[in-house]
Amino acid sequence: MNRRTMRPLMLVTLLAFLVLPGPAEPTGRIALASSQQAPARTWVVNNTFDEGGTCTDDFCSLRQALEGADNNRESDTIIFDIPTDDPGYNPRTGQWTIELNEPLPTLSGSDSLAVDATYGMPGDCLSYVVIDASNVAYGLDITGSGKTWTGFVIKNAQSHGVYIHGSGAQGNGLTCSYVVSSTLDGVRIADGATGNSIGSASASLPNVIAYNGDDGIEITSSASDNTVVNNRIGTDSAGTAAWANGGYGVRISGGATANTIGLAERGVANLVSANALGGILISGDGARDNVVQNNRVGTDSAGTAAIANQQDGVVISSAPDNVVGPGNLISGHTRDGVRIEGGPATGNVVKGNYIGTDAAGETRVSNQRFGVILQSESSSNTIGGDSAADGNLISGNGYDGDYAVYGGVGILGSNSNVLRNNRIGTTADGGDALSNARHGVMLSNYAQDNTIGQGTALQYANTIAWNGGDGVYVQGEGTVRNRIGRNSIHDNDDLGIDTESGGNEELSPPVIEQYAVSGSGSASLEATACPGCTILVYSDDGGEGRYYEGSGTADASTGRFDWSGTPTGAAFTLVATDATGNTSEFSAALARLKLSIDDALPHVVVNKVAGDADSPAGSTIVEVVAEIVSWDPSLRDDIDVVVTVPGDLFGSPARVFLRDQVGDSDGTTTSWTNLGGGSYRADDVDLLPVGSLFRRRVVFRFRIPNATWVCLWNCA
Repeated sequence: MNRRTMRPLMLVTLLAFLVLPGPAEPTGRIALASSQQAPARTWVVNNTFDEGGTCTDDFCSLRQALEGADNNRESDTIIFDIPTDDPGYNPRTGQWTIELNEPLPTLSGSDSLAVDATYGMPGDCLSYVVIDASNVAYGLDITGSGKTWTGFVIKNAQSHGVYIHGSGAQGNGLTCSYVVSSTLDGVRIADGATGNSIGSASASLPNVIAYNGDDGIEITSSASDNTVVNNRIGTDSAGTAAWANGGYGVRISGGATANTIGLAERGVANLVSANALGGILISGDGARDNVVQNNRVGTDSAGTAAIANQQDGVVISSAPDNVVGPGNLISGHTRDGVRIEGGPATGNVVKGNYIGTDAAGETRVSNQRFGVILQSESSSNTIGGDSAADGNLISGNGYDGDYAVYGGVGILGSNSNVLRNNRIGTTADGGDALSNARHGVMLSNYAQDNTIGQGTALQYANTIAWNGGDGVYVQGEGTVRNRIGRNSIHDNDDLGIDTESGGNEELSPPVIEQYAVSGSGSASLEATACPGCTILVYSDDGGEGRYYEGSGTADASTGRFDWSGTPTGAAFTLVATDATGNTSEFSAALARLKLSIDDALPHVVVNKVAGDADSPAGSTIVEVVAEIVSWDPSLRDDIDVVVTVPGDLFGSPARVFLRDQVGDSDGTTTSWTNLGGGSYRADDVDLLPVGSLFRRRVVFRFRIPNATWVCLWNCA
């Protein structure tokens, strides 16, 4: 006996034990005293006809089962066992189609109802029953609570495919289903509906919500605490082909609050891709406390290639206090990955996302304008967070588009926002380049009072590296009081920090007037800066600020600032911030200043005494070599180089010269000055271009008498 002929017999036998004996009403329902409630019942739909009336064992349509369950006012289940000779059966697809002639009953009331078209096979999450709503407004109209639908294709509704609305609409669900080709929204949750779920974390297959004329899912009109999880919104079930909705994939508007798009488990993420207006929109000043987490937005299901939402990934428009993250992959869009805009858009947080990359954070899946943009008077939003897990990876953005401005993060006419703990222009581990096409962070259009890295705390520091323009670009009059705190900024194609056309009032960077190194690697500097300004000290191999070394304050009267220590990078650099919060560019700094001692002649060993092997009879020639390397064109000419040695033992140099080639033993003589106390200055040294750098070696040659013990550094 095959499965479809066996199951009805088993169900009839089961029902015989559940139904109490008694006279039947004309409707076929059980007669109850006024104090009794009808028992829970399972209804078996056995045909595709759209007819009303009373379900019988021989003939029970979906409409009849819904009417019977609604009248039963108790927990009910509707299942399907329709023969393959039914006229609505399609042997090619293995599906049965029910064509609605009029709207199905509105599902109201608080009694639970489970409508399951999956045939109850273990792990079966296929959609066997098609509801064709071509002649009606809604495929499903739900105003009550506890209604769950599983295993359907709901198509061609003239308004919304699934309409869940009203304050009584609570705890309803849709799983293992397709909602396609509705004239308006695929699913609309509205008018105070609460606690409903579209998709399920436990379902073996996602819902597919696609080809609808407007939004895939809209949550609006004060709907709250609804969940959207494990759906394909704008793609096929595999998540590899575009099945676009005509609006946004998900729209939250009209005062909808505390809704969740995606759950904490990464494995049951929504895929929101290929939609015509964008991925996810949260709009309006009443739409707050919504969370978008662990979704893939704009990519395929594997997170390796773009299936772009046209325009943007996630948009928060004039909506406050929403959270994007953690765990979203937001990549591949024709405009922005995340956009926050409008005056009421305050207090939003974007944290723990990959934006512009693949799921591994290793290759580019570019958002074509910005990875994240804050604009149009939005304010007091946070990009990143307090811990490494809260930081975003914002890399690979700004490619393949045609925009005047583009890059990693744009803050355009937006105020008092905070960027902290992000990696901008790097791979996920921060160790390699995955550059944004232009600036890492751009501030313009009167952006004011923003903070890039908070204070000097390591936990708030951003890494801004390997970007195709500046690390941080501050541009335009009125773009002021933007504070750049502790960050790691390095290896950007242009400047680490660039203030231009009045940006941050073009606060002058500190000027390093004297820089000294010892043979042990320690260094000291004397600088001038804006009086009373806070000075952050960095070191770097290329004139930016890869390693934070500490901070201090310039003298309130003179601006004098001194610093000493051992730089982690090749040389110290400085950044100033004034009392109002304007931060300067990095100081001009050497890329490297190195001191070494070389033997001038072959077979001559430094500091040998008379009688030692290989020692000359009279004196030893020792050269102290200062190598100066600069990346900054402003530090290539007229550099004074001072070397200090134990003068009482060495005496004055026999010769001071410039050595431009390794084999050039005598080089080109340069002028020098004896400063006394064993200090000697080579005057006005010009560096020579070598590739993208400027370099010169200054040689101080001394004749040291034998039997003289000399120590320059690290002496025991």
